[in-house]
Amino acid sequence: MKNIRMKFTICIILVISHFVLGMIGLIYSNVRKNVDNSFKLNGNNKVTVVYGQTYNDEGYSIDLSDSNKANIKTANTVDTTKVGDYEVKYTLKYKNYNKSLIRKVKVVDKQSPIIQVDCDDEVYVVLNNKFNGCKYTVSDNYDPKEKIKVDIISNVDTTKVGDYEVTWKATDKSKNTSEKKVIVHVKEKKDLFYVKVSISKQKLDYYENGKIYLSTPITSGKYDKTPKGNFKVVNKARNTILKSGNYVVKVDYWIGFQGHKYGIHDASWRTKFGGMDYYYNGSHGCVNTPDDAIKILYDRIEVGTPVYIVD
Repeated sequence: MKNIRMKFTICIILVISHFVLGMIGLIYSNVRKNVDNSFKLNGNNKVTVVYGQTYNDEGYSIDLSDSNKANIKTANTVDTTKVGDYEVKYTLKYKNYNKSLIRKVKVVDKQSPIIQVDCDDEVYVVLNNKFNGCKYTVSDNYDPKEKIKVDIISNVDTTKVGDYEVTWKATDKSKNTSEKKVIVHVKEKKDLFYVKVSISKQKLDYYENGKIYLSTPITSGKYDKTPKGNFKVVNKARNTILKSGNYVVKVDYWIGFQGHKYGIHDASWRTKFGGMDYYYNGSHGCVNTPDDAIKILYDRIEVGTPVYIVD
């Protein structure tokens, strides 16, 4: 009889235990379901932030009738001063149920490096001369310059007249790129080093490597006596005497472009150059040039340099 009672008691205990455990499981399941439905991240669970910008997490939302009983802790590792992968973690403890929400945050560098070269956008090189290239500097908002890869692409051939291109391409560790291009014009020397005299503008421009090196007012021949056309420097002389009929004058610098008859020279007797002065007080046909300009021109110009005289 005792055994029967004991067995009956054990059965009752087991039944009650199963019932209690079932109720506990049901309650826990309801708690978990309520938490899962009400505890959520605001916004996206993956966020990209640009390096250096301020990151403000959108947080979470919770909608429990007794949410004041929920204990939520936040762990935020985001550092926008360093490129990398981070996370924001919200951990909730509620009625013996734990749940975590995790937002992945990627800090990225989207700014391209800056590359600069020490030459103009267009460079002129004399045919068959060496092109020494251009020096460059590179910098970046994040990576040190030593970590920036620079590729130089060039098709320059100084043995052939033509227009070429050199490209500097800088790439940082985040694969941001920037480019700097320079056009290289390979020309014959006569096309890059020359003198151009404009009668109407009363101006002389001396070009080196295709760019104006010297620009100065001049006084040309009275009554249109300065010949127009394409000439070249045929001789140079210092401290020479110019003679033409009764005209005798000493000049410090002489650059002849048509024998010994016409040239470019200083004119110490003149007080001004340029303007309309040549109409009534022009030269005998030469190109009168201020002292400071003629000295520079004389020192740099070579025999054979083209001289173009235009209206």
